[in-house]
Amino acid sequence: MLSHDDTTKQTLSHPKHLKKNPQIPGRSRSADAVCLEVGCGFVCNRIPQLRTHLEDTHGIIQTVQHFVFANQADFDGWLAKTEREACCTFMRRRGWQNNKNGSSTACFYCHRGGSYTSSATKKQMKVQGSCKTGVECTASVKVTQWKSEPTNTEVQVEAHLQHYGHNFNLEHTRITKLEKDDIARKLSCGVSRYKIIDEVRGMSDQSSSPNRLHLLSLQDIYNIEKRAGIKNPRKVGASGAGGTTVQAWIESMQRSEDNPVLLIKYQQEKATQACSCLSEDDFILVLQTPLQANILRRYGPNRCVCIGVTQGPRSNLNKRNPAFYLMALQILTPCSPSSAFPVAWFVSNRKDRAVFKIFLANIQRNLFDLTLTPSHVFVPSGTVDWFEVWGEVFGSGPRKLVCGWCIVDEWKRMLEAPTSTISKSSSESGRLVSNLMTVIQEPNVDGFVSVLLDFVQDLKTHATTASFADYFDRVYNVQPEVWARAYRTATLNEAETKFEEFHHQVSQQIYHEGFARKQLDVLIKTLMKHSRGKIFSNQNYRVIKDESAQKLTKEKHDISVLMMTHQVEQQESNLWKVKSDVIDDVKVSL
Repeated sequence: MLSHDDTTKQTLSHPKHLKKNPQIPGRSRSADAVCLEVGCGFVCNRIPQLRTHLEDTHGIIQTVQHFVFANQADFDGWLAKTEREACCTFMRRRGWQNNKNGSSTACFYCHRGGSYTSSATKKQMKVQGSCKTGVECTASVKVTQWKSEPTNTEVQVEAHLQHYGHNFNLEHTRITKLEKDDIARKLSCGVSRYKIIDEVRGMSDQSSSPNRLHLLSLQDIYNIEKRAGIKNPRKVGASGAGGTTVQAWIESMQRSEDNPVLLIKYQQEKATQACSCLSEDDFILVLQTPLQANILRRYGPNRCVCIGVTQGPRSNLNKRNPAFYLMALQILTPCSPSSAFPVAWFVSNRKDRAVFKIFLANIQRNLFDLTLTPSHVFVPSGTVDWFEVWGEVFGSGPRKLVCGWCIVDEWKRMLEAPTSTISKSSSESGRLVSNLMTVIQEPNVDGFVSVLLDFVQDLKTHATTASFADYFDRVYNVQPEVWARAYRTATLNEAETKFEEFHHQVSQQIYHEGFARKQLDVLIKTLMKHSRGKIFSNQNYRVIKDESAQKLTKEKHDISVLMMTHQVEQQESNLWKVKSDVIDDVKVSL
């Protein structure tokens, strides 16, 4: 039995009471229909009045369209298409109204119109803010049906599709009802949440901009589960029948419209003329999606590029795990300022000059022989001159920089090698690694010279580290400007930090996930899934960044509205003197 408070709450939540009680928390409500044109303060209570005002006073044409659909399914399909094209959702605020002729009528309004009062007391507002603008939008759809006549399935629509007073950004767009029903059907069949997200992003057209469905998150799926009443959906794998061979995965990708496979050479297969340096036991795979190629073609010149090579954590390498190398070509773009963006993948059982040249040659061929000239190229350390191979393929121009974390990893491998004169269990190995990191990360040039001399002198004074001192002098001490942070700008040091974070993510997560079941096909699938996820995470970042810029613009506009008349002084017909709160008087010419 409902208590008096519960009954009162249900009664007040009815739409007819919202106008009397406009501040009920947790409910959307209608707002004033306000004209937002400059210098016009027109305010009314009804949207039709606002349409008439905009058309008569400001010349903004308000077109009305009439449609007739044979059944409800045709209407739902048209509505979903209209919402997808306009990046909006039409919501019904009230119930169906029964007419004297036996028909029923309901109005659907743009979900951006109206106001919202949050019922949360401690929870913070979402980053992108509420989708409600606080004023009414002129777009609406009036639907008429004959529910009392089962034989009459006709649906009549009167549509005003001109939106007013808001933008069309994806962060305020909702997933359509048909898309939610499709996701709920998959969940009820036992498809896992992660599988649904992977399928949605895999079906995206990489040549066009993503829509709201492509930004599907786990929270969206949780909400759909709750609304549909699905409890504890059973998780099933991607194939349902266990693993898939590497060849099957690659052939399925080659048959797709956006084929990412640039080169494949299987083991026990004779090499072609272009890969004559490979033997029958070698394996090589080059992957680059069309979107990755477009990003490299657009942002590659005059930016930082990094070549990362990983063999995974050393604890995962044993006789049962094949020693496949994973190479990633990464760049920093305005689309992903917070992290590095992978623009190509390379998998092979070899890591030498010949296979690296094959990798770069295929990338250049996919870029239509574009001469890629980045400003700086971060390359790994070691015996292979990666930068020289880059110059042979793409030509000279960029500046060479050596990744600091690669030097530290190489130093660790030398200390742990069987031929090392230092005991692996002693603290001496950790001390040498710590000293090397101090030298690399020293930000001041004078301080770097001092710690470098101390480091080399410390190596030479001990008989067990004399060989390391000779190697360091021969390989690194001759060109400290290519690996020391003291000789770089703050921007380059920040770029190296982002490349290092991505390298550790590849080594600890992506590569490890690929070999957790000791299957190369899992690694390939993980690479493609990570590439798609990176694209849509960058889209989310741009959404938040654009919304922050709009919020700052609105704050500045609000400040200008509150400006007093004595703060603005007209000097000439088109010259004004404005009093500023932060700097001296500013003259503005209009």
